[in-house]
Amino acid sequence: GDMVVPFHRLPELMAFQREEFQRRKLDFAVWGHISDGNLHPNVIPGTMDDVRSGQEAILKIGQQVHRMGGCPLSEHGTGRNPVKQRLLGQLYGDAGIAEMRRVKAVLDPQWKLSPGVIFKES
Repeated sequence: GDMVVPFHRLPELMAFQREEFQRRKLDFAVWGHISDGNLHPNVIPGTMDDVRSGQEAILKIGQQVHRMGGCPLSEHGTGRNPVKQRLLGQLYGDAGIAEMRRVKAVLDPQWKLSPGVIFKES
């Protein structure tokens, strides 16, 4: 994950992350930029079930971050990450994604820049 919340909400986010991971019995590590309220929650999977459960935990955490007035996609890695792409869709909805595609088509009409990253050529 790569999420940012208003700084005063950081302790609440850290508690929520811990609860989500522990409830699923997942090993995890969180690092980031504390002074910016920007955290990177990560699952340390032991099995493929842990991977799936970890993805669901990251989605739940991302949804909570949005409710807290933050952004679940704060720095990088959205382009090829299916969990982050789901969060992007939840954050902006179909209409927002369609608008992003229109901007991409205007700026890159031949779809040469970062092909296949976030948006597939239409």
